[in-house]
Amino acid sequence: MFSKFKQRSYEPELLDDLSIVGEELDQTLAELRLVNSYLGGLSTTLAALAPELRKSPERSYRILDLGTGSADIPAGIVRWARKHHLQVEVIATDINPYTCAYARRCVADFPEIQVVAADVFNLPFADGSFDYTHAAMFTHHFTQEECVEIVKIMYAKATRGVLINDLHRHPVAYYSIKLLTRLLSKSRLVRHDGPLSVRRSFRSADIEGLACQSEIKLQYRWRWAFRWLITADAKREGVG
Repeated sequence: MFSKFKQRSYEPELLDDLSIVGEELDQTLAELRLVNSYLGGLSTTLAALAPELRKSPERSYRILDLGTGSADIPAGIVRWARKHHLQVEVIATDINPYTCAYARRCVADFPEIQVVAADVFNLPFADGSFDYTHAAMFTHHFTQEECVEIVKIMYAKATRGVLINDLHRHPVAYYSIKLLTRLLSKSRLVRHDGPLSVRRSFRSADIEGLACQSEIKLQYRWRWAFRWLITADAKREGVG
């Protein structure tokens, strides 16, 4: 029964089909905003980012967000920063132009956020041009080898830190999200991809493999609900 959780699945997710647009994708993105709000998406990111931003409240921070979807987590970061009188600028990227247009509408009241259509493997930003790089619910969409490259890219673009927020591959997480999406979701994509995302996600050994293969010291800790918060100190001599 549990053998399918031993290794990461590479079955394709429907959300990675860039031809899916319109009302179906709108419904999916709206539901994913709720998932991030209630199942630890934003809180996991802020658990690592908030203490870092508080260290130098007098400065302005530049953050790169990869695979932003509807840009709900960037919006949450900005709301938190405003509340604590901190200055942030977030560049939110997604490969899907339709998703970017949806995100721009969602963050129209957030001048601190710029949404850019970009491929993670061909980003139009110089190395070291951000304080922090961030990705939430993004890395599980890629193979282990691609994840290694993404970690390297995130490390190169940052001068202070790398933050990755993704799922823990666990049977409880899988069967829980399968039940919840069947009961509550109106989106074909969410019902298909929700459980599959868990099967495509990570155990601690996978994260340790990323650290070894990328030669970047990754730290990780478990967060509710079945998430990993993975971080790396990107401070290098003479930078940041």
